[in-house]
Amino acid sequence: MNIAVRYYSQFGRTRAIAEEMADELGVVAKSVVDEPTLKEHVDVLFLGGAPYLSIMDAALEEYVNGLTSQMVGCVVLFTTSNWSHRTAIGMRVKLEERGIRVAPGHFYAHMAAIGQSKPAARAYAREALEKATKIAEAAEHELKDDKGSRMKELAVEVASVAAVAVVVVAGVAVARRLLKLRS
Repeated sequence: MNIAVRYYSQFGRTRAIAEEMADELGVVAKSVVDEPTLKEHVDVLFLGGAPYLSIMDAALEEYVNGLTSQMVGCVVLFTTSNWSHRTAIGMRVKLEERGIRVAPGHFYAHMAAIGQSKPAARAYAREALEKATKIAEAAEHELKDDKGSRMKELAVEVASVAAVAVVVVAGVAVARRLLKLRS
């Protein structure tokens, strides 16, 4: 199971929550600024950020837009802010539009209570990992099933092309015979 924690944090609050989750999961949290793309496939990606001036930061949005369903099995979202869950909601919409599976819900920590939210962030990481693992495994099975279905489709296409080729060759042979008979 390959797990990663990525975040965007302007003032350190989201980073603090990301680091708590990463510590609980036994991985290192990395900023999307420091690592703007995933370097390998990740089964479960914990991804967080906060709204700045009521919108998602451009670096986080670019990171989200660069993800594909081949890169990630399932994403777990978290956010910190004074009142808005807008960034988590925005990430969910963008990820799901791209066909990326997202675990239900998200973790929210109020910006004035980051220290008090750390134990809850750790607990959420454990619980969310369980749910996300099941989602990622289902996605992996679907991907294998899709590959198997595509192989069957390709086999039918090859057989169809072969059948057409046989008909063409037979038609040419018949045409030659007819031409010989005419001469």
